[in-house]
Parts: sequence; C-alpha cells; structure tokens
Amino acid sequence: MVKDGTERPMGRDNTPLGRVLLVDDEAEVLAATTALLETRGWLVETGRSVSEALDLLRADAARFTVLIVDYLLNDGSGAELMARMKELGIKLPTIVCSGLDNHPTLASDIPPPHFLRKPYRLHELETALSSAIESNRG
Repeated sequence: MVKDGTERPMGRDNTPLGRVLLVDDEAEVLAATTALLETRGWLVETGRSVSEALDLLRADAARFTVLIVDYLLNDGSGAELMARMKELGIKLPTIVCSGLDNHPTLASDIPPPHFLRKPYRLHELETALSSAIESNRG
C-alpha cells in the first residue's frame, strides 16, 4: 500500500515494478508524476537538472529501470542528458517529456517511442514506460 492506504499494483512477488529516475525542473511536475508512478508500483528518485541526474547515474545507474526526463531543464536538455549517458556508457531506457509543440530540434532529438507529450494521462505514461523498456531489450 502507498501512503494514502490505497492498493498499488506490484510485481508477481509483491515487489516494486522497478525504480524510475524522474528529472524535471518543476517541483509540481515532480510531485504529481512521482505520485502517479508510486500508485502504480514504481519506486521513484528525483532530480531537478541534468547535473543532478548525472550525479545519480554515476553513483549507481544499475539501480534504475528507466529514466523519465523533461526536454528542457535549467542546465540543459533531455537530449543532452541522453548524449552524456551514451558517452559514459550508461544504457537506460529513457522517456523524454515536453509540453512544447514546435521546438526546432525536438522531433530530430528524440526518436519514438521515447517521447511523451505533456500533459499526459496515466495510461499514456504506462504505455511509454512499457515501450521504452521493451525497446531497450531488443
């Protein structure tokens, strides 16, 4: 059960579904998305910048199942974070989110299925998580 006493889906052996690294520079988005993910059985760690995300990933990237990152952050972009991860040899399914409709490099920076448009609904988030994780297995 989560803090509010509601049941949450868990893995087959009643363990969490995995650990999400959630990176967004807006506190409200972090809080709302964390709550959504936790009610669905995910553990969540958060960061508010590319540099915070890189610190967490350098410390122990293997503990994370998936990364969800905002496209534009105060110190860079989700695409830049993905490039730095590649340079460091960190392979992690990644979903980049944005409310931008027509940023000039957004479409070329983020290939499907790794993009999720804000605002998103729970089922869209769950579909993106499944797709990103599944595509990383191939």
